[in-house]
Amino acid sequence: MLCSSLSFCFRSQTLCSVHRVHATRVLSTTSEGSDTPTFFEPLLPKNFTGFSNLPPTRSYTLPPDVTTGDGALPFPKSLSPSSALEFNKCPQSYLLRYILNYKDPQTPVMLKGTIIHSALEKLYKDVRRPDRTRQRLHDLLRQSWSDYKRTNSSSFLEMFGTDSGTDVQAEIEWGKSALSLLDNYLEIEDPRSLPSDPVGLEKWVKSNLTSSSSTFLVRGIIDRLDLVQTDRGSVDLRITDYKSGKAPNLKYSPAMNSKIREESFWQLKVYALLHGLQSETSKEKRYEAQVVSDEGNSTKFSSGGLGVRYLRLIYLNNINGEGEVMEYDLGETEEEREEVLNVTREELVRTWEEIMELVEKGDIKEFRHCERKFCGCHKAREVFVDGTLSEEIIK
Repeated sequence: MLCSSLSFCFRSQTLCSVHRVHATRVLSTTSEGSDTPTFFEPLLPKNFTGFSNLPPTRSYTLPPDVTTGDGALPFPKSLSPSSALEFNKCPQSYLLRYILNYKDPQTPVMLKGTIIHSALEKLYKDVRRPDRTRQRLHDLLRQSWSDYKRTNSSSFLEMFGTDSGTDVQAEIEWGKSALSLLDNYLEIEDPRSLPSDPVGLEKWVKSNLTSSSSTFLVRGIIDRLDLVQTDRGSVDLRITDYKSGKAPNLKYSPAMNSKIREESFWQLKVYALLHGLQSETSKEKRYEAQVVSDEGNSTKFSSGGLGVRYLRLIYLNNINGEGEVMEYDLGETEEEREEVLNVTREELVRTWEEIMELVEKGDIKEFRHCERKFCGCHKAREVFVDGTLSEEIIK
């Protein structure tokens, strides 16, 4: 068990506890004494006079050698946890996004997650422990947002632009909601008093896996890598992942709740697998960090190796507007962890083989769409040039 105030429940190798917190502090959209632009400051190109001057929405055309029957589809270069999940949920959405390179337009919800991740990374990377205050975190969010507006003015206008300028009030409300999510985070943990600073931030992990017919690359980015000490004195690695979306609502039967939990942690299992495989060729053999006890004593600790034991999801929102934490233990022994992650490896290989089977057929109709109304596959087809990818071609 980890040395913390959180209580854990071990069941089928899963830490079942869910911790909910709620931020009740008053939000502020200005920063006293700071020259950082706030959410009240609209940013427009000097020559902007309305959306009539913006370029029309681009359309997409299939590569000339791609047909609906006997053409050739480009082979995917790699696999990631998100692309694998996308294929398993909707093969057609995978086709559009990862083979035909259709990119979803940026939305306020998507951008909010990006800006929040940026602010949290900077908090631990660039700010000294005593200075990691709520106000500093808010300022980092504002600065990340200001930087984005200056370098992505067209995307900003698509989200908050009007015929006469920008919808300032919509931008303000968007900013307040982002600050509220950060306040929820601060109710979960105090960045100034963590047992130890992260040993990895936005860490790329990648490795080659082998299927029955080919070798393929799997890669991803870990939000945060921590060292945690158990009550038995051992120090293990934990992957922490921030989620700006809502936590899953575990209101169903135990079996269904267990399935939802396993699906929620699948992405982090892939990260743990890749981190371990990548570490096998690494010159480093362990991580080191200063761990601060509850009494304030500081001790230098080293991990027992480079394998990950714990997985942690920090949801910044749930159905009650609260922050929520979910934990997962891959197993106390190396053998237990290897058994769990071997299943994940097999799932990745099976997904890759199914993708390659469809690609080799060269028929885009083989990538079936899903029946989920919210899936982007339905709207994405509409932006392709008529006659190349439409309801008549893919049904």
